[in-house]
Amino acid sequence: MSGFAVEALGFIAGGVASLASAPQIIKIIRSGDAADVSRTTYFIMLAAAALWTGYGLLRGIFPIVLWNIVWFITSSWVLVLKFTAKKS
Repeated sequence: MSGFAVEALGFIAGGVASLASAPQIIKIIRSGDAADVSRTTYFIMLAAAALWTGYGLLRGIFPIVLWNIVWFITSSWVLVLKFTAKKS
């Protein structure tokens, strides 16, 4: 597999994985209810995203850095919604 194809695969895989929280964000915004969202899960996801970002920085792997920053942001967003939702 060519270097370009490997990088493209990394960007696509990272994008799909890091946006996995998007449906949860949309559901909370629409319903205003975050009672069933696990804080523990999202705190673990924050830790994982931070660690993967550090790994990507140390290894100089841009797709890992980029998508884990996005993952950190989306996970943070879910937690903010969890703590500010009307019915949490």
